[in-house]
Amino acid sequence: MGSYFKRAETFSGGASAWRGGSGPLHVLSLADVADRTPLASAFMAASQERGFPMTADIGGEVTTGVGWNQLSIKKHTRDDAASAYLGRPDGGQVDVLLGAEVHGLAIERGRCLGVRLSGRVVRPDIEVLLCAGAIDSPRLLMLSGVGPADDLRSRGIPVLAELPDVGCHLQDHLLLAGAAYKARREVPRSHYNHADALLYVPHSNPEASPDHLVMCLSLPFVQPTVGPLAPPAYVLVPCLMQPRSRGSVRLASSDPRAPPLIDPNYLSEPADLRILVEGMTLARDIGAATAFAEWRAKEVYPGSDWASASGRHGFIRRAANSFHHPVGTCRIGAVVDQTLRVRGVAGLRIVDASVLPGIPAAMTNAAVTAAAEKASDLVLAR
Repeated sequence: MGSYFKRAETFSGGASAWRGGSGPLHVLSLADVADRTPLASAFMAASQERGFPMTADIGGEVTTGVGWNQLSIKKHTRDDAASAYLGRPDGGQVDVLLGAEVHGLAIERGRCLGVRLSGRVVRPDIEVLLCAGAIDSPRLLMLSGVGPADDLRSRGIPVLAELPDVGCHLQDHLLLAGAAYKARREVPRSHYNHADALLYVPHSNPEASPDHLVMCLSLPFVQPTVGPLAPPAYVLVPCLMQPRSRGSVRLASSDPRAPPLIDPNYLSEPADLRILVEGMTLARDIGAATAFAEWRAKEVYPGSDWASASGRHGFIRRAANSFHHPVGTCRIGAVVDQTLRVRGVAGLRIVDASVLPGIPAAMTNAAVTAAAEKASDLVLAR
């Protein structure tokens, strides 16, 4: 898959053995700009003070350590999949149906014939590509009779293809409200994503991906369950990158307009709680480093909550929230095959985060884009 990551991007640092130089999606490393927030520089120094090495390119050969953030930006504008691919001269033609509400898939005699909208079916020339994401792709499959047989029958949906794993194995990165600090003076806002620097903590096993990401946010980052944080303030946010807990997506009813039942099942595995305690302890340790002395007035939270095991666990349960990176609900090997075809249904592939068999220990955008690049080869080759 490495070649697909490179094929997808134009990296601000130029092409290399690890980076692409002529792809549709523009990736800007903040190492290549001069207007980074000074708070991020303090975070870089504090992380190194605590013994973490600096990495020149967190998306390159060495992906752990403290480094400058990398963002999908082209000419100061967000460069998403639509602008990157459809805006190209060779981007092809796409017909967009505005206001169309998808009710499911039209499946007959084991073949997907098209997409059911309100009052009609849109039929493809060759096959249907379902790209609705880790929540809606399994929902649409189940509405169409593809999924766990007992669940479908209990909602009055005829079973056309029994695939028990549809909607299962939901994974998502989890982040905390963080270690929050009242600042001594005004904190300059970021010109980018308010997180100019990141620390991917190397795993104790050199062969394993990191469990911990710590982000330095140059603004008050507030979770309502934790409480207010008045400016000037900054926050060091730990994130769980390899969650052990698994959730699910299920149908509430056979009504296509009914929202699905989403159970992320966060912190159901004790290891996730333990690792988040480690992450917050690490964030507070970095926040207390000498490099932050000119910025740090006092810690606002977790504060005294961190003095006992029960306080630490209680704070994490209040402070944890989704990083909005859901994956895995139609995973390769269980719901789709190696060519992304849905098992038991001809003429239907899934191309989105739901097919990922495990969650990347990084932001998920690049992995999904690379999977789509691979899928384009598979579709064109047929």
